[in-house]
Amino acid sequence: MVNHKKNGKKNVVIKMIPSVAGTLLLTFIFLLTTYMAKRTISQVADETLLYARHTCERYDKYVNDDQAKDLNNLQEKAISIALYEQHGVAIHKDILDAYVADENLTGVVVTDSKGKYVVSSGEDAHILFEKELKNDSVSQILEFPEKSYMERLQIGEKTYDFAVVAREDSAGLILCYHEVVLRPMGVNDISLDTMLSGNQFKMDGMVIITNGEVVLNTNEKHVQGQSVVGCPIEVTDKSAWEAGKITKLKYNGKCWYGKKMRYKQYRLYAVYPSGEVFATRTTILAFSTAVYIFFLLILAFLRNRSAQNTMQEMQKQFRIINAVGSIYKLNILIQLETSEWEIIKIPGEMGAVLKDTKTADTMLNCYIDNFVAKECQEAYRKFVDLKTIVKRLKAKTYIANISRDDNQSWVCSIMTPQSWDAHGNVNAVVLAVRDITADIQKVMSD
Repeated sequence: MVNHKKNGKKNVVIKMIPSVAGTLLLTFIFLLTTYMAKRTISQVADETLLYARHTCERYDKYVNDDQAKDLNNLQEKAISIALYEQHGVAIHKDILDAYVADENLTGVVVTDSKGKYVVSSGEDAHILFEKELKNDSVSQILEFPEKSYMERLQIGEKTYDFAVVAREDSAGLILCYHEVVLRPMGVNDISLDTMLSGNQFKMDGMVIITNGEVVLNTNEKHVQGQSVVGCPIEVTDKSAWEAGKITKLKYNGKCWYGKKMRYKQYRLYAVYPSGEVFATRTTILAFSTAVYIFFLLILAFLRNRSAQNTMQEMQKQFRIINAVGSIYKLNILIQLETSEWEIIKIPGEMGAVLKDTKTADTMLNCYIDNFVAKECQEAYRKFVDLKTIVKRLKAKTYIANISRDDNQSWVCSIMTPQSWDAHGNVNAVVLAVRDITADIQKVMSD
């Protein structure tokens, strides 16, 4: 008989196809847009970090130019002291003290031809630069007086600019130095902590420049001067900040994505809120979801229309079958492709005999053996032969056979097409059997 469970499962699978296909499509769109968003943010971060690096380069150039200017000025002051001896003025402590005060120096050290301390001005001046006076570059000035040496030096917690030149009338060195202190910024002065302030970057990016301990520069005021610990660039996994890779981090309860670059003593970071990073993904997914829902609505509408049409067709067929059933004593639906069969109408005794047969061929053979007269069985087998039925029903509405049953009553059997495949071939038929004994007797009596 017909396997309704198999057909039911098949229908369920067919109905699930749009949902599964839609889910897979939306997942693919999500993964694709995520990949594109990360590639885009990587490119934007590279551009932003390059700008931040140029900012540091400009600042370093400004600082170096300013430092060179101070060192050159200090060298000129050291040369001026050397000229004292050329004009016959002996260099002694009072002269140096007066010069240091007039020229706003921190101190001066004068040595002999062996680089040893002779006279100085300034607290512990000769002790501060004792090591530097033995420097190879400084010692060479004793052999080549035309040379000079300038440098900015960190001694303890203080920073000094110093310049060394040769004495004029005596062999030896003159070292002038000045303590470097932060001076108040003028209107036109440049500082690293102001070069990015207020800048707006693509995707609402936050740019942070640190020295590894403190935020030196950023375009976000609330982060300026903050310790690196606790600012947006801190992540639990220290290895996460790898050059050339996007890093995901949390800050103020929000998710950010960023990239890092090193330049000299600076650490440069560009970080972006996830909402900006995946804004395009959100838009595309929302649009795709809306289109998918609209498609499902259209599909549901078409299915409903199809179901209504199918229902009407089934009702029509049901009425026909009912009408046929009132005339025919036996009605059986046979699926040719699967050899399954289904009872539409059957007498009780006949149904008891046929119900346990598995296939349509077995059922028909059983019917012939039990309910068709022996002299008619051979012709009836040819009539119900399912291997040739498709060819015999080609372009026909039905085929018929008249025979006797086991009670020697006359019956008319017909095979009627029920459904067709995509190529127009019959794939299901109805076998109907009608008692025509009365009709035969009437004809014979006439």
